[in-house]
Amino acid sequence: LLYFVEKYKLDINSRDFDNNNILHWACYFSSYSFVKFLMMMYKEECKEMITAKNNDGYTPMHLAVFSDNSKIIKRLYNFYPSNELVNAKDNYNQKPRDLARLKHLSCITEIENIEEKIFFNKITIQPNPVLYFIIRFFTVSFFFFLLYTIDNTKLSFSIKCI
Repeated sequence: LLYFVEKYKLDINSRDFDNNNILHWACYFSSYSFVKFLMMMYKEECKEMITAKNNDGYTPMHLAVFSDNSKIIKRLYNFYPSNELVNAKDNYNQKPRDLARLKHLSCITEIENIEEKIFFNKITIQPNPVLYFIIRFFTVSFFFFLLYTIDNTKLSFSIKCI
């Protein structure tokens, strides 16, 4: 690849007659080391390639599912952690998860783990400084209120006993 890119000025984003890019083929042939190489050498280009669809509407994630390679699926998601990547539908209206379930592939657990991460990232509450201040203020106020009432209770108890 490097030879053709350097010597013949091959465009790394070029597509074949089925509209597959080089990342599509690396995922289809289950070549983890080549996927890793592409992501290290061509970071900017891979951001575009990873969401690209071929004529059947398959993204590289779909093709990684077809090859049943959990390492590539995880690598694709870690490189581009997006809901768009996991929920991309092909021309047959199927997500990568649907394909894995349909074919009873072992990579379904990796896809479900990714979807779980996406779900929990959505419901994570971002810290709000104003809310933090209000909660701290009332917590400290409540603490002093307890000290005051306990102190007064001891005082009134000791007076009644005498």
